[in-house]
Amino acid sequence: VKQGPTSWYYTIPGVILASDRVYTVSARARDYAGNYSTVYSTYAFTYDSLPPYASVSFPLHSATYSRVKLSTPIAGSSNQDDQAEPYSKVSSVLVQITSGTLCFNGAAFGACPYWLPTSGAPDAWSYNDADLDFSGDMEYVVEAKAVDHAGNESAPAAVAIKFDVNGPASKIIYPLPGFTTGFAYVAGTAADAADAFRADLATYSVRVAFKRVSGPGTDYGWWNGANFAAVNANPTWFEAALSTFGVNSGKFTYALPGALQAYLTDPLKQNSVYRVVPWSLDLALNPEYGPAPGLPQNAHIPPGAGVTVNFDPERPVSRVTLPSQPAYNSLPVIAGTSKDNIAVAETRITVYLVDTDRYYDPSFPGAWSPTGQT
Repeated sequence: VKQGPTSWYYTIPGVILASDRVYTVSARARDYAGNYSTVYSTYAFTYDSLPPYASVSFPLHSATYSRVKLSTPIAGSSNQDDQAEPYSKVSSVLVQITSGTLCFNGAAFGACPYWLPTSGAPDAWSYNDADLDFSGDMEYVVEAKAVDHAGNESAPAAVAIKFDVNGPASKIIYPLPGFTTGFAYVAGTAADAADAFRADLATYSVRVAFKRVSGPGTDYGWWNGANFAAVNANPTWFEAALSTFGVNSGKFTYALPGALQAYLTDPLKQNSVYRVVPWSLDLALNPEYGPAPGLPQNAHIPPGAGVTVNFDPERPVSRVTLPSQPAYNSLPVIAGTSKDNIAVAETRITVYLVDTDRYYDPSFPGAWSPTGQT
């Protein structure tokens, strides 16, 4: 032992200390007369040279979050199960939240590095802070490290997440707005907002709803799977199939069920106007419109969303009223009538010259087509 007048020290050979062991140090003094101290000074300590382990269990690595799909509280675990002594174990866990070159300091994002204490037991820790506010279209890195009683630090565990606050958009491309003779499916497109760090959509991210706007009867409500009763004041949403890869990526379809097709083609329900509305939700749970979370109600649907179609499968009827007799020596006009249950868009005629097998066509010389050509 090397000593001075009132202090001493002893250099410990490294080979005598093994990790995860408890040692007791005792000291007594002897004076020049050979007297030994009767009171021993004793201290017990744990020697630990191995680092602990830490992990982040939430948020999930590479996942996208939003103000609807929350990324907090941050949580994880730590351990030092390969050591037995109590003071070889983890004493605390720290987290660091990084955005680019900035770190969250408990109040705002500032200089790095900045490690923050967590709550709870080290083997099931968590972190949350009311001031922690993530911005949209950004990537964040969440790191955690464990520190044991001896001051050994674990290798940081890290997860990277995206944060998305913008909703997707969808539109109907079939049926087309206006008059239709019928349709068996709905088709359209859908995509998430064009951000660098977006959530994107899944195959189940698009839904459609149908409303009867006008027509015979009084059932002017939303289709509920069985009828358009007026009491159906809010839409029932039906899942469409969205393609998320290949040449059809971003396109969705919805096949009309038999009950809906039967209603649309019911002779007693013709000349009716319907509204077909799409709605989408990205993987961060950002809605196209309406509440978050939840499905849109009638009041949430924007006025311009979807398409309005007039279902008209009834064919128009045309009649020739002139000529009206077997022979004429003069016929300056050909006349007739056309009618439809809603409106006639146009009427066309053709004139056939029987003995020469030709059709009237003013674009040809002589105004008649070659023989046998329609």
